[in-house]
Amino acid sequence: MNNKFGKNFNIDFLRSHSTIRLHAEVIKSGKDTVEDRFVIEKSFIDNMEPEVSALQKSFYLMHHSRTDTTAYNVPHVLSFSNSLNHEKLERSLNTIIERHEILRTTFHLDNNRIYQNIHSHNRITLDYFESHNEGETRNLVENLIRPFELDKLSLFRAAIIFQRYINRYLLVLDAHHIIIDGFSYDIILKEVILLYNDIKIGLPELQYKDYVQSFLNAKHGDAAGFWENELKNSFAVSKFGKHKISKGERSVFTMDSTTYDNITGYITEKNYLSVFTLLTAAYKLFLSGLTNDKDVLFGATFAGRNIPRSDEVVGLFMNSLPVNLVMDEFLSNKEFLEYTQKK
Repeated sequence: MNNKFGKNFNIDFLRSHSTIRLHAEVIKSGKDTVEDRFVIEKSFIDNMEPEVSALQKSFYLMHHSRTDTTAYNVPHVLSFSNSLNHEKLERSLNTIIERHEILRTTFHLDNNRIYQNIHSHNRITLDYFESHNEGETRNLVENLIRPFELDKLSLFRAAIIFQRYINRYLLVLDAHHIIIDGFSYDIILKEVILLYNDIKIGLPELQYKDYVQSFLNAKHGDAAGFWENELKNSFAVSKFGKHKISKGERSVFTMDSTTYDNITGYITEKNYLSVFTLLTAAYKLFLSGLTNDKDVLFGATFAGRNIPRSDEVVGLFMNSLPVNLVMDEFLSNKEFLEYTQKK
């Protein structure tokens, strides 16, 4: 609804206007549901040194704290059973790079200022490899995902692996997180498919630099005051007591469909809450139990794609926000979930 009708429907509005009829009435009225709705506007600035977003600054600094890591790579692998025209696919990918400036951008530091350099041209080579077993395939993919240098092109790579033993192709894409998020791959792949099939598409009207400049120029109300109040308490580093903290492990469990449907039905249909709210509340309870602390601050990542027309733009829209949930032993489970959703 944000992108189609230009209406910024927040959670509180959706809870109080729970039917399509009520949504339609607001759309027809021409009124917005949130004041000072942020929109991306076309900017006319020098391509050489546009500003970077706050999260891009963070990624730049984290990258340079350890330049040999692939922790900030965002790889994407697709499998195809049909034969591929290698030259045509390479041409399609390079057309995508020409269409989206962020895919031909490098990042630099000058006088304590981090800035982008949007290059007029950047052509990549679609490397071709063959594998004869699963082990070879795994090694090839792992070797293709390697560190980037942020001040050098290209921060976007692609390769084809032909799995001869099963007669399938893998398209391996890799980019540094400073130029891309997961949603960007949806845009890229959609356009690649259209171009590969000789379907003409119009030039994008907006670029990522337009988003950054619009955000810097926008009025954000009392955002600073809100966060100062939200984080006014001092937070110490959490102590996990007898629980030993390692580099991290993965624990996998399955849930039968009936249990899942019962949980999601209770959360989303009966209480107008989101599954994300349930998981956030559960994570808060988990952390509080480990630390024996009612007030635990942790970070949550948001896609940031609720901005009108952001679905047209390749770039980094995600954001990490601090979540401050204070435990109250007198709240019921439902009340705690509602409190979590509101926060």
